[in-house]
Amino acid sequence: LSSPPPPAAAPSRAALARANHALFRTLARARSAAGDAPAPSPEQLRVLQLVAPLPAPRRLRLLVAGKPVSGKGTHAPLIARRYGCVHISPGAMIRSEIQRNTELGAAARQCVARGDLLPDELVVAMLKERLARDDCRAGYLLDGFPRTVSQAEAMEREGIEIDMVLLFERPDDQAVEYAAGRAEDPLTGVIYHDIYNPAPQDVIPRLQRREDDRPDVLQRRLTMFDESWRPIFGRWRDRTVTIDTSTARTFVDVFSDIAESLDQIAAPHDDEGMHAPVTATMSRTPRTPAREALNEEERSDVKRFVESFGACQPGFPAGAFLHAVRQCQSDDLDDYLPMQVGDKVAGLVARKFAVELMSVCQAANEPAFDVTLDSCALDGWSTTKGSVVFNPQLLDEHVTIDERSSRVAEVTEALRNRGIIQGWRDEQQPLLLQPGLPPLLHIERAAVPYFGIPAFGVHVNGFVETKDALKVWVSKRSRTKPTYPGRLDQIVAGGLSSGLSSLETVAKECREEANIDLNRIGLLRACGSISYRRPVRKGLTAKSLFIYDLKLPFWFKPSGRDGEVEEFSLLPIETVLESICSNLHLWKPNSAVVMIDFAMRHGVISPDQEPDYLAIQRMLHAA
Repeated sequence: LSSPPPPAAAPSRAALARANHALFRTLARARSAAGDAPAPSPEQLRVLQLVAPLPAPRRLRLLVAGKPVSGKGTHAPLIARRYGCVHISPGAMIRSEIQRNTELGAAARQCVARGDLLPDELVVAMLKERLARDDCRAGYLLDGFPRTVSQAEAMEREGIEIDMVLLFERPDDQAVEYAAGRAEDPLTGVIYHDIYNPAPQDVIPRLQRREDDRPDVLQRRLTMFDESWRPIFGRWRDRTVTIDTSTARTFVDVFSDIAESLDQIAAPHDDEGMHAPVTATMSRTPRTPAREALNEEERSDVKRFVESFGACQPGFPAGAFLHAVRQCQSDDLDDYLPMQVGDKVAGLVARKFAVELMSVCQAANEPAFDVTLDSCALDGWSTTKGSVVFNPQLLDEHVTIDERSSRVAEVTEALRNRGIIQGWRDEQQPLLLQPGLPPLLHIERAAVPYFGIPAFGVHVNGFVETKDALKVWVSKRSRTKPTYPGRLDQIVAGGLSSGLSSLETVAKECREEANIDLNRIGLLRACGSISYRRPVRKGLTAKSLFIYDLKLPFWFKPSGRDGEVEEFSLLPIETVLESICSNLHLWKPNSAVVMIDFAMRHGVISPDQEPDYLAIQRMLHAA
C-alpha cells in the first residue's frame, strides 16, 4: 500500500491575486459581450452573478472606509453597480465642481491655487449639493469621506444619513507589500502590479507610480488612519460591518461577505425570505353600535346580544393581520416599466434590469423586445416614461408558440450568461394573457420575476365544521421543496397548469397533494380570488390566486402522494390565526393571507373586532 498523498499546499497570495485579476477580466469581457457570446464557465458565472446589478434594490446610503490599500478602489465601484448607488469620492467630486465652474468650484479653485487645503465647510457643502441631485435618490456610496472629525460632525448637522459603514481591514504588512509593486497606466487607468498583474511589455515604459505608495509615506498614512478611525467613525459603530480584505482571500470570498451584509438591508425578500415580527397590543373593545329610537327593553336586548357576541369573538393583536397582508402587497411601482404585449400590459420590468435587457436586445439581429428608457420630454422639464414592448411581428397569427418561446429564450439565456438572471431551473412557465386561453409563449421559470410576469394559482381551504368549533387543515411543506421549505400552507395549493382550468387544477392537486378524490369526498365551493404583487430581490412577483373552500367530514385524514407535504394537522381556526399573529415567519406568505381571507368570510375576524378590516379587504385585491 502506498502512503497517503501529502495535503495540498494553500495557494500563495500571488496565485490568489492572479486569480482575482482573471476574474476581473471575465467581468470586463461580459460587460462588452454581444448576445451570442459563449457561455461562461461555472467559476466565471459565479463572479458575474455576484456583482450583477439587483433589479430593484432598496435605497442604500453607504460609507466605505479603510486603511490605504485595503481594497476600497476595487470593491466600491462594484458595490455601487450591484446596489444601484452613486459612487462619490471627494477627489472626483471636487474636480467636477471645478470643471463645471460652479460657485463652490470657483472657491475650491482659489484654495488649490494658493496651495491650501479645502475647508471642511466647503467640502461638506459640495457633498450636500451632490447628494441633492436626482441620481442620488436611488442611493449613494461615500468613498473616502469623511476624513476629519469636523467633516463627520458637519455631516450629522446637515442630516446626511448613513445606513451602513463597510470597514475594510487588511494587515499593514500586506498593504505595504502590495503598494510597493503597483503602478497605473495613465492612458487607460488600469492598475498593474509587478507580481500579481504584470503589465504588457509595451505598457511598462509609461507606467506611473504614486508618491504616497512609498513605504515611508504609506506607513505614516496607515498610522494616521489608526489614530483617526475611532473619533471619526465611532459615531456609526452600531451600523459598522468589518470586511476582511487580506490578500490571502479571493475576490469572491471578500465580495460574498459584502453582499451578504448588504443584501439583508437592500434586497427585498425572495420567495424564501423571512418576515419581520410584528409587535402589537390586544384589542377586544367592540365599536359602539348606532343608537336608534328603541325602548328600554329593546336597548337592553341589543346590549346583551352585543356583549355575548363580542365575548365569543377571539381577540388578536391589533395590526397583526394587516402586517401579514402587507408582506405580500406593494403599491410602489415607480421603479418599474410596463412590458407591453400588443394592447395589454403583461409584466413590469425594473428599470435597472431594463438597462441590461436593452443591452442584450441591441446586440441581437431580431430582438424579441424593444426597450425604451425614461427620457426628458420636449418641454425640457417633464419625463417620458420608458417601456418594454414585445416585438409586434412575433404576435402574427402565423408565428407559433414554440417560435415565440425560442426567441425569448435567446434573450433570457444571454442574460443568464452575463450573470443577470440567476437561479436557473430549466422549467418552463406559460405567459398567460388571460386564464383559460392558450399561452402566448413559455418562458424559463427563473426569468419570471425579472419580467414581473403574473402567475395564476389555486388555494384550497380544507375545513371541518361542528356545532362547537371550526377547524382547518394545515399542511407543512416538505423540507426538500425549493421554495418555502418547511413552511405552513393550505391543505392544497398549486400553480395553474398550462391548458387546465382552475377547477381542473384543483381536482388534480387535491389528488396529488392530499389524496382527495373530489368525486367521493368533500363539498367544494369557489369563493373568489386574491391578487398581490411585491418586490423581491429578482424583480417583482405578481400572482392571482383562485380560492376554494372544501368542507370535509370529521373522520377524513389527508395523506400526501407526491412528497411535497411533510405532515397535515387539523387545528381550530383561532389557533391558526394566533400562529399567524405571533409566528408569521413559519408561514408561506400568500398562504397566511389566504387563511386571513377564509377567517373573514367565516366571521372569525369581524369588523367590530378588527380595526383594519376595510384596509385588509382592499389589499386582498389591490393588484
